[in-house]
Amino acid sequence: MSEKLVHDLTARLGAMIRELSVKNERRVYVEVAPDDLRQAVRVIFEEMGARYATATGMQVQDGFEVLHHFVFDSQRVVVSLRVSTESEEPEFDSITPLITGAEFIEREMRDLLGIQFKGHPNPKRLILSDDWPDDVYPLRRGRPWEGKVRKQV
Repeated sequence: MSEKLVHDLTARLGAMIRELSVKNERRVYVEVAPDDLRQAVRVIFEEMGARYATATGMQVQDGFEVLHHFVFDSQRVVVSLRVSTESEEPEFDSITPLITGAEFIEREMRDLLGIQFKGHPNPKRLILSDDWPDDVYPLRRGRPWEGKVRKQV
């Protein structure tokens, strides 16, 4: 792991960092507040030159979190930028206006987990059919569902 990369992340992201943890020589996790997400993405992607790989959305014990995974190819290190919320109606800023490659993964998280992405240029469904119930998200826990899709008229 490049200590210089951790130093650069700390210096460039500064007060945006809520927590930074080095899990091993190839994985770094950086947590930022939801309001700082776009600026942190801009720094990592545009200024530091990381490649956007993908994102992961999940329901955690007390809310939801999204991790945007960036790769610093020359160091062979993945930096995961984490944002979280305790809300039952999760909403984060879309990074698609900065990284067009994030469009489909944000739409997928919307379909499967119900995470809304503010400012997404094309928030229509990606995976679920148009007649899928609006308030049923297949990867959410604790939501009763009888298992049938009813056609919406």
